[in-house]
Amino acid sequence: MRRLLIMLVLVMLLVAALMVGAQDMEDEDELPPLREIYIALSFGDEVFEPDLWLASATEGEARTTSVWNAAQLSALSYLDLLHFDDGYSIEGIDAFFNDTWFEAAFANYEMWERMAVCDYRDDEYDLTLHEFSMSTGGESYTMRYWIDLFNETRVAAIFIVFPASSSATLDDYSARLYPELPACE
Repeated sequence: MRRLLIMLVLVMLLVAALMVGAQDMEDEDELPPLREIYIALSFGDEVFEPDLWLASATEGEARTTSVWNAAQLSALSYLDLLHFDDGYSIEGIDAFFNDTWFEAAFANYEMWERMAVCDYRDDEYDLTLHEFSMSTGGESYTMRYWIDLFNETRVAAIFIVFPASSSATLDDYSARLYPELPACE
């Protein structure tokens, strides 16, 4: 009986120590930093239904990427969280996302044409949206490509592409992704 009582006391002490340790970890200063791959994937949390869109992500020295693919919708979304560890300027970002950038990004498309460009700026967001018409494999697509000045050292370049015949669905997902700037007027 004494042995059982000692074991019970030890278990209770262990549980109490674990509870105190868990409470201490709630202090933000002691929490480990969130890996950037989780930040990249979180862009799709409120946008892409997990039963419809397959997600994947990778981390690298210069960028962290996420891809969401909905084969049944013939749709794709891609996030490129670009690292500018020394910071960036608005002018530098405008020069970075030039025709050469888009030519490389759209190398797998047979044709692409920029249809519109617009901006949205306030205290929380600094967004530029490029709208494209594109084709590949004899199919026509519509793409919305946002450039989001995410923070002082990260720029999110994110696009969503749907068949041109699915413009209402593209509008819906665009509004979920960036309700401040779902499309250019």
